[in-house]
Amino acid sequence: MALTRALNHTGDKARTQMTRALTAQTGLKRTVIVKALRVTRASPGVLTYTI
Repeated sequence: MALTRALNHTGDKARTQMTRALTAQTGLKRTVIVKALRVTRASPGVLTYTI
């Protein structure tokens, strides 16, 4: 359970940084970038966080 929480916490931080970087690089609005990113969060059975 602790690994799942750690992966999701770190993954969310990475997603935030990606959103900020892509907004600056592309000039698109933040809402467009947020809608375009698909995230699969980690669960106790599957310890992967995919963006």
